[in-house]
Amino acid sequence: TAPYEYTIVIGEDTSVNVWARAINTVTGCIGTWDSTAVGISRPLPETPPIMAADPNDPGNEYLDAVCTGDTGVTYYVIPAAGATYNWSIPALGFTRENTDEIQVDWLITGGDYTITVQETSAFGCAGTESEALVLVAQPDPDLGPDAGICEGQSMTFSTTQAYQNYQWHDGSTEDNYTTGEPGIVIVTVWDAYGCQGSDTADLTVYPLPRTDLGPDTTLCGENSILLDAGDFIYYQWSTGETSRTLSVYAGEKALRVTVTDEHG
Repeated sequence: TAPYEYTIVIGEDTSVNVWARAINTVTGCIGTWDSTAVGISRPLPETPPIMAADPNDPGNEYLDAVCTGDTGVTYYVIPAAGATYNWSIPALGFTRENTDEIQVDWLITGGDYTITVQETSAFGCAGTESEALVLVAQPDPDLGPDAGICEGQSMTFSTTQAYQNYQWHDGSTEDNYTTGEPGIVIVTVWDAYGCQGSDTADLTVYPLPRTDLGPDTTLCGENSILLDAGDFIYYQWSTGETSRTLSVYAGEKALRVTVTDEHG
């Protein structure tokens, strides 16, 4: 009967033969089984796992670990006969079609990135997607802000995060660097995957402030003298005073002053 269509669900990887014949409902005459079709259901392919040609295995759920800026890194699948493979790395805007091997330039900031590939079988059936997670490592050591110390002091620089190896500008390889000399401090670090990063900090060494109260002095009678320690931020006299100047009267005494400048 109309609409002269027949539907059947075919099990996966099986086939069915369908015949049709015409019947004249007025005369009751029936035609022969001379119209036939074959329906074939092909299995959906299961895309094979992604593999790395030269993996730097960080463990956990990662397929590979690479450094930011690495180029020509090869990934592949073991192909099935007659199948084609389409690849995608969304974060890189990367797509490749009809190939079982790709080469990737990881020109991207550090992080976790997903590679996907989908198999299309020789019969044109698209399978499930296979995914792999790649760790792109980008060491970013931080020595902190530029620093200043006073003459005679020293400063120890270290990174806020631990790394596998260190090299400082003087060739030393400890995980910290101590100096009392002014200049640029440079550290280069390597992480567990051999990826490299660096940072710099500028160390300024401020000279100690100098003050001069003048020569030893003798006072007579009721005379006095005003001692001036100079222009600084803070003063501490041996008498306990904290002013810039100190009035001194007769009487034998040794007076001392300590001054502190704007750098501490």
